[in-house]
Amino acid sequence: MKEISREILKTLAQNFVDTNWDTIINDIATLVTIPSVADFEHATPEHPSGKAAYEALECALGIARRLGLRGENEAGEIAYADLPGDNTQE
Repeated sequence: MKEISREILKTLAQNFVDTNWDTIINDIATLVTIPSVADFEHATPEHPSGKAAYEALECALGIARRLGLRGENEAGEIAYADLPGDNTQE
């Protein structure tokens, strides 16, 4: 896969933000409405930090996946999103 320069990457990122600004703001607004503070008192094996924290994690992953990222939920405790591809550098 051909690498792109930092300047081209910055331009592409800025164009993405400019094009998707309203959606980005709406996604942030959605995320902050979810009470994502850990609630260990109500933790379960499926929801180790409580149900609301899990819902916030899944909401964030849903946004990432909609944007074309590969989202992974690690046992309901942590999640990450990555660009798809063959690059092994994270």
